[in-house]
Amino acid sequence: RYFYFVRRAQWQLQDGKRKLALSMMIADSSSNKHSRESDELQNNIEWATEGGISVSLTEVDETSIDIVCDRWADCHSKVHAEYMLIQWAQFANWWEQTVAPSSLLL
Repeated sequence: RYFYFVRRAQWQLQDGKRKLALSMMIADSSSNKHSRESDELQNNIEWATEGGISVSLTEVDETSIDIVCDRWADCHSKVHAEYMLIQWAQFANWWEQTVAPSSLLL
């Protein structure tokens, strides 16, 4: 489980090209930690306390855009880090399939 903040921003660069940025960041605080530790019903729940994702789309020309996607997370072990890497690759693949029409794929 986790709490997170989401932000969306859109602006025009100095060269006139448009840019869209989306970000989600996991939030934590000392009061959240105290609440998690005091709730006996949540002993078997693992909370994510650090991590996030950001995606930016920048107009290159009339027919193309530049996409940058970054994710980060606090991993407890090498196995956990490898699992997260696989999830991130699956997300990137899903996103590509969502935004690219199948008629354009070879």
